[in-house]
Amino acid sequence: MRRWSVSAPIAHAASSGAAGIVALVLVLAAAAVMLAAGVAILALRPAGGSDARPLDMRDSHRHGRHETPAGLDTPDDHGFTALDGAARRGDVAAIRSLLAAGADRDLRDWGPNGWTALMHAAHKEQTAAVRALLAAGADPNRRSANGATALLIAAGQGEAEIVELLLAAGADPRAKGRFCATVFTDAVTEGDPATIRALRRHAPDLRLGTRLCDWAARLIATLRGRGEIIGLAEGRAEGRDRG
Repeated sequence: MRRWSVSAPIAHAASSGAAGIVALVLVLAAAAVMLAAGVAILALRPAGGSDARPLDMRDSHRHGRHETPAGLDTPDDHGFTALDGAARRGDVAAIRSLLAAGADRDLRDWGPNGWTALMHAAHKEQTAAVRALLAAGADPNRRSANGATALLIAAGQGEAEIVELLLAAGADPRAKGRFCATVFTDAVTEGDPATIRALRRHAPDLRLGTRLCDWAARLIATLRGRGEIIGLAEGRAEGRDRG
């Protein structure tokens, strides 16, 4: 029995001079690969730090834990400190009070993602909390336990104002996440023109290239009906703001 392989239809089309068929088959194969990569990128994004896990106090080095007055950095049942909670709520008064009392502004939580208060604020779109934490000296380039930065989180959610604040505070616009994702590919995947423009203002050389994650970001933007984002991300067009 004749065995079928993916190369058979390509070879047949090529021998008959059907270049268009060859191109179509190759495009379909490439699209399948990019779609798989895109699914992988989305799957690798952090879940939001809301799931509880058993606390292991021996893991303190991983979280950068140090002793603070009156146990200010003691985690709750979800692994979050009081500062994490205030950041998630956007409670600026509580943030300032906790920091003044000695809470660690860059401590990673004990949840599955190991985020800092700044990352929690970015994730919850708490712009005032982000501003307060940055003003207090929170590190915008601090890495979480799963490799994220506050900018990766904000760019991946299309939070242009928070992205601007983080960049102004020195956040790395070229930061890489897990697999091959970057701040820029996450922004393209989300499809927010203002976020992409903000990143390119701080790093004009940023644009989509030929890496697998770059092609996956193009595909996801197209599937989401944000095709004009691709031109903007490639430096070929200004793009249009969301309506």
